[in-house]
Amino acid sequence: MSAESAEIRVDRTKCCGYGICTETAPRVFRLDEMGFAHAETGELSGTAVKEAAEAAEACPEHAIILSPRTV
Repeated sequence: MSAESAEIRVDRTKCCGYGICTETAPRVFRLDEMGFAHAETGELSGTAVKEAAEAAEACPEHAIILSPRTV
């Protein structure tokens, strides 16, 4: 994804808590008290978009949804 800004969310029904996203994009993702990922913010810009896209590609459960932000 080459968008300058994007919206992100984690599909909690798909997340298995592997933590690959937190390793790939620690500024974007955190694991909650149950060990499942969530995005720190719903809107991203700059290098955070690139990091989130890499995490989305690396997620084995395809639980990360990254959409270009429309203005």
